[in-house]
Amino acid sequence: MKSIEVVAAVIVHDGRLFATQRGYGEWKDYWEFPGGKVEAGETREEALRREIREELETEISVDGFLCTVDYDYPAFHLTMHCYRCSVLSGSLHLVEHEAARWLSPDELDSVLWLPADLSILPLIAEITDETSLSMKKKLVVINACVRQKESRTLRIAEPIITSLSERYSVIRYDLPEMDGIVPLNPKLFEERGTGDIPAWAVKAAKDIAQADRIIIAAPFWDMSFPAALKCFFEQTSLFDITFTDNGQTCVGLCKAPKVLYITTRGMDIPTGDPREQATPYLKALGSLWNLGELTTIAAWNMDYSSAEEIDKKISACISEGLELSVNW
Repeated sequence: MKSIEVVAAVIVHDGRLFATQRGYGEWKDYWEFPGGKVEAGETREEALRREIREELETEISVDGFLCTVDYDYPAFHLTMHCYRCSVLSGSLHLVEHEAARWLSPDELDSVLWLPADLSILPLIAEITDETSLSMKKKLVVINACVRQKESRTLRIAEPIITSLSERYSVIRYDLPEMDGIVPLNPKLFEERGTGDIPAWAVKAAKDIAQADRIIIAAPFWDMSFPAALKCFFEQTSLFDITFTDNGQTCVGLCKAPKVLYITTRGMDIPTGDPREQATPYLKALGSLWNLGELTTIAAWNMDYSSAEEIDKKISACISEGLELSVNW
């Protein structure tokens, strides 16, 4: 039996899901989530955006992975990767399909679904129950504040993260509490070459690749940031997860258009000073991973300020972050 790999878009808007009706073939008149085959050299997200552009003349945002469905049709085995999506531009004009409908959760049983698509409806119902179809986007927080509750950087970061958690599903990596974040040594490097990668690193890399926004909270140490953060990046910079290559150069696979870096510096070193090497490093890593705009919120000269001055600087950074978070 031949196998076919496809991607499907679960497009959400105003509490409803977009479904299309097939206009041809053995399964004519059955309903499905739009999408299509993954072509050679494409990532799944690229394939999905291309298919929706071709089938519906619409640009979409691929907002997060939902599930993978395996189903045996009479003539082939189907593997379908489903993603929650939202419309960026276009009017969902039907090029190939016979009809389309926006369905509320109560209307999902009102159409005749293709068997593979039918199998994901319980998951869709579960998601809608949990989030009222808001389909929250994913925020990954990477916390490298070694002093944790005593950290001035974390004092700035936490209120901003709390504010954003109202609109984002937050996944945290608190590096001081994690085991296994060490530099790549010969043994780890050899194991990586055989595909034996720590499970936490694979999960973190996938979360970063699928994140819609990323926050990095790290103090200014040794002219950049704590070594644990560099080790974390080393172990999550994984081929075919956070980046790949096209035969000529490396190409990023991440999709977050915005990254926020929150830091405090003991010395009188503002962002952009040649001695401040954290921001340039994060920009360079972003270019490898295909991360978008980097914003730095920083307070500096903290070790040479009075307690009152420190509190004022922290408050000013929190205010800056909360203002940013409104449209971030």
